[in-house]
Amino acid sequence: MFFEIALSKIARVFLVGAILNLLVSSCILSPDGKREAKSDIILSGSDVQIASVAKAQWPTIEYLADNPGKEKIIEFVSDSGKKIFLALSFQNKNGEQFVNARDIESGRSVRISFVRDGISPALNFLYNDGRSFTYKILDGANKAAEISLSSLFTAGLGAAAIGLAVWLGASVGKFVIATVAFLAFNLMMLGVVVAAGSFIVSFFKTMGWDGEVIVNFLKAVFANVVEEVEFIIKNTADILGPFLPKKLEKSSFFNLNYFSNITISRQTFCCSRP
Repeated sequence: MFFEIALSKIARVFLVGAILNLLVSSCILSPDGKREAKSDIILSGSDVQIASVAKAQWPTIEYLADNPGKEKIIEFVSDSGKKIFLALSFQNKNGEQFVNARDIESGRSVRISFVRDGISPALNFLYNDGRSFTYKILDGANKAAEISLSSLFTAGLGAAAIGLAVWLGASVGKFVIATVAFLAFNLMMLGVVVAAGSFIVSFFKTMGWDGEVIVNFLKAVFANVVEEVEFIIKNTADILGPFLPKKLEKSSFFNLNYFSNITISRQTFCCSRP
């Protein structure tokens, strides 16, 4: 009887130890006992390496767009060396479509949605501290001949990067912010097409772009070689410098139609290569 009780206690100890080891090794619990996120996308290394990771995320974007409320975790390191985990998801609540980015550790979040600014599409950022900013994507949207899907994408990506820069802060590298914006804006575009309930969808239709055209365009962006994806992200990162949080307070940026003038000289990102 004594040996049976002893063996039973030893077995229980081993079982508890095995479970704790599994939790630690699978990143459910960190060694110090704190809960830690399991990353789906890790942005680290050189610009080329990060662009390579971004390029491979079409299945992730498609999954999130098709499954509102589901999250994928993006991990990156701030300039101070701190790991940041962002939960990215597409939300479709009561007819409202938006992308939600949530800082897992702090609980801070931002909602990104398409809105109307006059007759032009714009991006609205609603931060959970109550701040809200709207960034006009195109100026003079009635000039249909001057608007292409690639120009809307380019300007929208710039707007997404600025809004995320305000939210994330200057301690995060510009290329990383631009990459997160690249993923978030692609999800925003695909999500509203899948949901088919946003102002931007009717805007697409007036421009002659149906859902299939939009989806094929976004697929082509991801299908390009790594150098082309890196080019898109770098160009987006280049516009962030003057508008990082420290300078926003002293600028009249929020009243400027800045994004109507953003261009990318190389347009090959809209066409996939073999």
